Amino acid sequence: MSFIQEIKERRLFQWVVSYAAAGWIALSVLDQLADRGVVPNIVYVVGLVWYVGGLFAATIIGWYHGEKGAQEVPRAEVLLLSMLTVALLGMSGWTVVQNRGAIITAADLGGAFDPNRIAVLYFDDASGDDQALADGLTESLIEELARVGALSVVSRNGSAEFRNSALASDSIARVLDAGTFVTGTVDRRGDDVQVSVSLRESEGGNPIDRLTVTRGADDVLALRDEVASEVALALRSWLGREIELRRRQGDTENPRAWIVVQRAQSELRSGEARALEGDLDAAVGAFDRADALIEEARELESTWVEPVNLAGQVSFARGRFLGRRDREVARQHLDAGLQHAQEALAMDPANAAALEYRGAMRYYRYARRIDDDDQFREQLLNGAREDLERATEIDEGRAGPHYWLSQLRYANGDIAGAVIDARRAYQADAYLTQAAGILRRLYLSTYDLAQFGEAERWCAEGHRRFENDWRFIDCQLWLKLTPVATPDVDGAWALREQMLELVPEGQREMQGRLTQLIVGGVIMQAGMADSAQVVLETARAGVDIDPDQELLGYEAVVRSIVGDTDTSIQLLKRYLSANPGHDFEIAGGLHWWYQNLAADPEFRALRSSG
Repeated sequence: MSFIQEIKERRLFQWVVSYAAAGWIALSVLDQLADRGVVPNIVYVVGLVWYVGGLFAATIIGWYHGEKGAQEVPRAEVLLLSMLTVALLGMSGWTVVQNRGAIITAADLGGAFDPNRIAVLYFDDASGDDQALADGLTESLIEELARVGALSVVSRNGSAEFRNSALASDSIARVLDAGTFVTGTVDRRGDDVQVSVSLRESEGGNPIDRLTVTRGADDVLALRDEVASEVALALRSWLGREIELRRRQGDTENPRAWIVVQRAQSELRSGEARALEGDLDAAVGAFDRADALIEEARELESTWVEPVNLAGQVSFARGRFLGRRDREVARQHLDAGLQHAQEALAMDPANAAALEYRGAMRYYRYARRIDDDDQFREQLLNGAREDLERATEIDEGRAGPHYWLSQLRYANGDIAGAVIDARRAYQADAYLTQAAGILRRLYLSTYDLAQFGEAERWCAEGHRRFENDWRFIDCQLWLKLTPVATPDVDGAWALREQMLELVPEGQREMQGRLTQLIVGGVIMQAGMADSAQVVLETARAGVDIDPDQELLGYEAVVRSIVGDTDTSIQLLKRYLSANPGHDFEIAGGLHWWYQNLAADPEFRALRSSG
């Protein structure tokens, strides 16, 4: 008997077809329930896994039981079905883990997501050659929709956090607290570029609309504008609002220039990422490529301000990363950046982006003491403040100027103002590239103001968002020394070990000593004075490790907090001899670190001499 004939006699096809039809009906019902939010979308996904697995099960059962008459269950059948069940359970578990953000029931949602809150996820590049175009179209759509007053749009940096994520798109939208999300794919079709866009609700992933836009590869600006218009039209129909996209001022009509700028922006981001990783050679290569692309864009469109701004931003990045240990290198690149800003503002005096990075460069140059002339430094500080405040007046929702203003105000003792601007920056764009810096500033400012509950909140938020950033473990250690903390010696040692695993190697020795001082303070608060003395004294470093004697100052702080006032004052005397002019005040009053010393005559003398 041939194999085909045996399959026919066992009626294997009838078994499989019958199962497929019945299973498809059940799966369709589950799909409708998921679309309406009755069950989470993950339930449908798991059901689909079992449906496909069921086809194999139906084949196995049909093979062994397709003939007429009663049949015993052979061991081979039991083994095969068991292996299939284990595989399906494993696949189901893996699917649930990968899509855990989607496990939210309709009751849990409770209609909490605002459909006007839009998340545009980065478009996929189906061809493999158009990632810069896909990124540019995504970012352009985000920028255009963000100008619509009726909408709240997740920033491009928020969307960028979920590039290539294993989470389903509706799960990502939930994480971003978006009621509506937009996904897209860019593909080449001969000489044309085709963009396919899908709009869906977060609740249940219900489809709103699907659209496809096709344009010639040389007509990317029309493609960009048509995608924005079509998405706006779909959203207008869905939200029942009148949505009008305002064309960006100073935009280019040259499609080649636009795509070259997108590539330059990509190189700038790549260079900054490599620099943060410590690979300066790779960073320089990326910055060089960005500059070459910017020059090409300027030749293509000489009146467009965007390439000029981008050139200034590249110079600022070079100054920050390449001039970190060489003031002359930093000054050279910052001078170039300031010239680009001047040129951009000559083209467009109300350009908020140019004002932002010019103000940021002026403040950075002031804060890093790139220049020795105090009068010039004061001019830099005042100019930075004017630029950044002007940028917020032009575009109040722009997060960057608020971030830099918070830095400036904090450094100059205006702690309350620093908190206000940091909050505005975080509210304007919680996913700003400098989000870690904003959260750090919010923690430091509230900590210095003795608002320990708020400080703990921002420290925890920073650790949640940036769990591998050692600074958000460092803040947990410092919070263990506050007057409201319960002494936790084991917890302090554990945090120190966890933090030192993440600290860059070049800073590990210094941070190891500093964190040992903090732990020593916690030990003293716990009533173990002798043990604390040993830990504190062994933390002191030599001149080669701590030439500015910063650790003396920090040990004085720790001893002041725990009530060892005599030792604290003696350490402060030694510290001030190496660091004259140290300021003990914050926000117009004595910092809470030194409150235990306030009544001591020796401390009052030290304070007045400073």
